[in-house]
Amino acid sequence: METPNFNWDSTDFFEKLTLSNKFAHALNFRFCRVSGLEGFQDAISDFKSRVPFVAASDISQGVLYTDNSPHTERVKTVFIAFPHAINDMKAREVAMDKIRELFRQFMSRLILEKTLLEEHCIYLDDRIALTEIDRYTFSGMAAAYFQLKVSTYTDLRFNPDEWQE
Repeated sequence: METPNFNWDSTDFFEKLTLSNKFAHALNFRFCRVSGLEGFQDAISDFKSRVPFVAASDISQGVLYTDNSPHTERVKTVFIAFPHAINDMKAREVAMDKIRELFRQFMSRLILEKTLLEEHCIYLDDRIALTEIDRYTFSGMAAAYFQLKVSTYTDLRFNPDEWQE
């Protein structure tokens, strides 16, 4: 029995976006893979040269629906960080504006990707919110994140070949 389950590598997608986006390139954004919020905090510590970066988490929260259209929903998280002068709220606001603009450009490309994914029964939630991280969380680093809910078909047909007697 062939299993027609499909998946979308969101981490790879956002790495390619970061590397190919002219705005990100002009501002010297780097890309890294992280594992959740703790990995993002580690990335902030690792970028001692204080460069802006996009970090896509390689883990996700998920749920499997077993109703008449079985599918798996996963929530993928992408962080964006931009350094600024410590204790300079004006510089922080400028950094946040850059984060917001990069998010906007990423979403304009994601709309095209969404159409392609639907051909493989992969659906992205229409509502993607940018959540700005409190100014006191990371001193001298403006940061925000967004999450994508990705639904994929999951073949739950019983296959006797997968089981021992």
